[in-house]
Amino acid sequence: LASVYSKTMGGCLGVSKKSGPIFDDNYEIIGDELGHGAYAVVHKCIRRSDNKDMAVKIVDRQKLAGEDEDALQDEISILKSLEHGNIVRLYDVFEESDKYYLVMEICNGGELFDRIVRKKKSSRKIPENSKNSI
Repeated sequence: LASVYSKTMGGCLGVSKKSGPIFDDNYEIIGDELGHGAYAVVHKCIRRSDNKDMAVKIVDRQKLAGEDEDALQDEISILKSLEHGNIVRLYDVFEESDKYYLVMEICNGGELFDRIVRKKKSSRKIPENSKNSI
């Protein structure tokens, strides 16, 4: 993972570039969609070498504007440089003619935003035994 390639080739510094059908050689997409955004969809996948559950963010290159491509390259660089228990780990990046595949640690438990909203709402509730004192 130490090879370097330029942004003009669609890559970023510090992440190895793998092109062609290598994603399918190393991983298999299983199950339904886990989530999606404006230009990407996330699926559960397994690493063929050890059957480890992973997540893959599949980015549609046709939907990326120039600044979106730059932001994606920044995301890849940042995630690749970090190793922390509270930050999702990026394991592999594959570039194909029409898609990028970002293979990441799978995080169960749903959308973080939804959990924050639920937590915020539940923390606003007044306990039954406190209502009389207000």
